[in-house]
Amino acid sequence: MGDIHGNLPALEKCVAELRKEGYDRVFHAGDLVGYGPDTDEILQVLKRAGIEGVRGNWDEAVAWEMESPGAWHPDPIQAEAGRITYASTCENTTRIGRNILGNLPFEIRFREGGISFSLMHANPVDSTTYLFEDADELSFREYAKAAAVDVLIFGHTHLHFHRQVRSHHFISVGSVGIPTAGDPRTGYTVLYTGNIGKGIDVNFRRFEYDTQQLARRYRERGLLDPFASHLSRTA
Repeated sequence: MGDIHGNLPALEKCVAELRKEGYDRVFHAGDLVGYGPDTDEILQVLKRAGIEGVRGNWDEAVAWEMESPGAWHPDPIQAEAGRITYASTCENTTRIGRNILGNLPFEIRFREGGISFSLMHANPVDSTTYLFEDADELSFREYAKAAAVDVLIFGHTHLHFHRQVRSHHFISVGSVGIPTAGDPRTGYTVLYTGNIGKGIDVNFRRFEYDTQQLARRYRERGLLDPFASHLSRTA
């Protein structure tokens, strides 16, 4: 699961679908907070579900009380929403919540089906530089060298893509809370490693959820909803 960004109704939908579908491992790719109205509730859901993950740039910034998240999304709607919500996210995150966010690891490594994986937020080097599908091959090769694994799993872009460069797979898992490309659905990415020797299969899962419930959560907290017109236009 990538970039939950404070969207509790979307996260709850994804967790419900995960439980129905049943998987051996479930991780999040960081950026649990920002944009959306919830922080502590997000952390509680992940803890109850036993879902581990890594630290995103928003998590770092809020935990360490930085002046900004370090990177604004290239999409202008999302960039403006980030600027609008950053201060309120910091103000509404408890000390315990900041401690949890700040202590998330930068990277999680594991093996499955004879394949080595690395989970990170943005790339193997830092938590702020975007890696998009149309980046030049040299960039992908340098990141593959830095990670030294077969499969790199990451978020940050809010987009789904799977690109293979030589023997390395790069999988951008999309966003649970703030998807792009005019599609308000939530979702996650499923990796299958059952066919040993045949690489991996990647499935991008998308789900409808109650976007009006998200709007209500903004109102209940007295917060500006930066996506109100966006969600109503694309729903």
